[in-house]
Amino acid sequence: MSVISLAKAAVVNVYFAGGQSNMVQNVSTSIQSAIREDQPGAVVIRQNWSGNPLYKWSLSGIRQSNYLSDLLQVQNTMATITASGDTPVFSGLFWFQGESDISGTSQSYITRFLDMIGFYTQDLGVTVPYSLALIDCNPSNQYYTSTIGANVDVMRETQKSLGELTDGSYFDTRGFIRVDLWHLKTTSQTAVGTGMGQAFVNKFIIPEVSTATMMITFATLGLLIRRR
Repeated sequence: MSVISLAKAAVVNVYFAGGQSNMVQNVSTSIQSAIREDQPGAVVIRQNWSGNPLYKWSLSGIRQSNYLSDLLQVQNTMATITASGDTPVFSGLFWFQGESDISGTSQSYITRFLDMIGFYTQDLGVTVPYSLALIDCNPSNQYYTSTIGANVDVMRETQKSLGELTDGSYFDTRGFIRVDLWHLKTTSQTAVGTGMGQAFVNKFIIPEVSTATMMITFATLGLLIRRR
């Protein structure tokens, strides 16, 4: 588990970055940097589980050990923020996982992922928007096969469909350099983290800020008209 510098603020937006081994520190740090462009006090918590399929988080509508551990990290961080006198708000999930699920079915992945999002909603009492990294592999690696490539393409479409839902967003990792079959090179980690953060900001934060600004503008215009 890694907590990236708690900032002092009246309200602290808390995010969780999780999944498999590609969700490394460089990715989560870059996510936080992108988020902080619009939310300066944002905190990103990171935990990854190397080689773990999604059923380690969610299975048959039941919370599994990985999810419970991730949730505990979130709750502990939010408790720390509260103890400091600030107000934490859980604001979203960043997810980089799926390489260990490529031999499963699309429907089982969708069900388990949405169940996991539902767990966060129930346990934290908020709607949970999310940003997915569409997985990929390195076709030049010695362990690559056409079957792996085909299964990866199916998973990518599955993840894209989740990212296109109302509460979802996504960033495509295809084309970024990998050091082996699955894992991103350091420079690619930074770029992917930035991309995931920006995808989230563009869908969820900027529209929210724009709406709030518009409401303030309309309220100001109304006040000026009444004064006339």
